[in-house]
Amino acid sequence: MFRPGILLLGLLMIAPIMEAQRADRAQRLDRLDRVHDRVAARDRIANRPASDRVRERAVTDAIARDVADEPVREIQEETASEIRDGSDNTETAPIILDPFGDRVRRGEVLALNPSAEALAELSRRNLREVRQRPLSESAILYLFRSTGPANLTELLDVLQTIDPVGLYTPNHVFDPNGESETVTMGAENILPPPIKDACNVGLIDGPIHGLPETFRSAITRSQRFETGPAADSVHGTTVAFRLIHTAGQLGHADTISVCAADVFLSGSKEAITAEAVAAALNWQIGQGVDLVNASLAGPHNAIVAWSVDRFVSSGGTLVAAAGNGGPLSRNIFPAAYEGVVGVTAVDARGELYALASHGAHVDIAAHGVNVDASQIGIDASLSGTSFAAPVVTAWIAASGPNFDQAGHAIIDRGEIGRDDKFGLGELNLSFETVAYSAGQAQFPGR
Repeated sequence: MFRPGILLLGLLMIAPIMEAQRADRAQRLDRLDRVHDRVAARDRIANRPASDRVRERAVTDAIARDVADEPVREIQEETASEIRDGSDNTETAPIILDPFGDRVRRGEVLALNPSAEALAELSRRNLREVRQRPLSESAILYLFRSTGPANLTELLDVLQTIDPVGLYTPNHVFDPNGESETVTMGAENILPPPIKDACNVGLIDGPIHGLPETFRSAITRSQRFETGPAADSVHGTTVAFRLIHTAGQLGHADTISVCAADVFLSGSKEAITAEAVAAALNWQIGQGVDLVNASLAGPHNAIVAWSVDRFVSSGGTLVAAAGNGGPLSRNIFPAAYEGVVGVTAVDARGELYALASHGAHVDIAAHGVNVDASQIGIDASLSGTSFAAPVVTAWIAASGPNFDQAGHAIIDRGEIGRDDKFGLGELNLSFETVAYSAGQAQFPGR
């Protein structure tokens, strides 16, 4: 039976909920509009050695003033022994979100070839020099850390104004691009590398723990680019396995020679700093390596961009994971830099990995979902663009960076032709499909 009183009471109870929902939606849409306005402003005046294939954020005076007062949120919690407060004996700093939403090491500034005036300004603002790393004969990378509260956004603008020739950036944090169950291997099994004459492939990743002898002989040199003990992670081991195993499938197991750079921070959380990435890539240049796999992704960093440009301009090929941030991801560097080969992941049926980033930086796809790593003692489901990238790197080591070579196939997935999900398509090494016949399947900048 219809009861108007009950209906009216129900409407009165629902009305405040509906109004709250409308207000919440309006607030979220307003915030989204403001974010879009900021990104558009940065895009219009960005000036950096980076690709225009993907629009990414660049710090400007106007935007800095707009967000300088926004709270910085600490998002990583470690034990007291792993986080220090910036005193003289510290080797680590907490990872926080900066005002632009990027992960950074709190209070840390990277400076490439700083001027005397910039060094004086850093000292005046109570930032102490932690270390120097020579990147080349003419380039030295400095790491500074604040000994107290500091507005680094404003400081970086001041430094760049004082010294427009040098480069000054936060110490951004990158992520490895592999998702897996919690699996670890003991640090006591870290690979002792054999000594060989030269490397033809470089890896920038985590430590390589206890590869079987059949794979171990391919590792020529290894070097760690962070202080503290190696991380207890299998990411680097799995990427190395994927590279060497694929080279074996292609008949090149005996010729593959790897220089492995360990850039993972100590501790259980997998994280990588811009300082370590820049140092590792320039180390690879010094080793004479002209093909490097970097299964990691993060925000634009001008010093990493400078390092990538130096490597690519010298004729090197950098293969990078396209990212596991999903369709709306924005932190997709170094894959989005000009001349870098961006690799996404597909499963055994050629379907795109659900967490894969989309965009113009995606050049090609390869198998990287539910990877079987049982040969190296990992009994878990491993998925991510991290594990697809070394498949492409191994193929380039065998055949070169052009994908119109006979005997292999690029299967056109998704939209006809190149698209933002699969790039050129899936690199399929089963030899059971018809090779991609366009004849011009070559990466930008090659």
